[in-house]
Amino acid sequence: MKYGINNHTNDLMNAEYNALSNHRGKVDMEIFSMNPVTKKPNPTDEDYQVGKLTRFFVKKNTSPNFPIYEVDREQYDKFTNNAFYTTTFITWSIAGKPYTFADHQNYSVAGAYELNKIELMSAENEIPGISNIVQNLLEFFIET
Repeated sequence: MKYGINNHTNDLMNAEYNALSNHRGKVDMEIFSMNPVTKKPNPTDEDYQVGKLTRFFVKKNTSPNFPIYEVDREQYDKFTNNAFYTTTFITWSIAGKPYTFADHQNYSVAGAYELNKIELMSAENEIPGISNIVQNLLEFFIET
């Protein structure tokens, strides 16, 4: 290690430099000062009638230690266009049956817990570690 810089640090610095270089002369300087603010959803009566809501997440690309933030749609849209951040969303089940059950024809129907677990595992591919911050698979859920 030379001057306190290892290969991992070099990779991060190169990624940041490449992101800057690719946007040279075309970048709104606001993207450098953007910081996500955690904002959990507040399910509405309409969300509960539909049985689902969308949850949005962002994480800075240039730092593996940067936390994952749950944000609102407005922030999600801004960070989606920022090369320094990875974004993802989850369609979250909030109403119905909590666990897998057999319907009237004896077919298995996945409950909210299983559906949310599938969504979360898919999001884990885009933002590794997201399942560490979204741990309650029945968060916001009401049985109907």
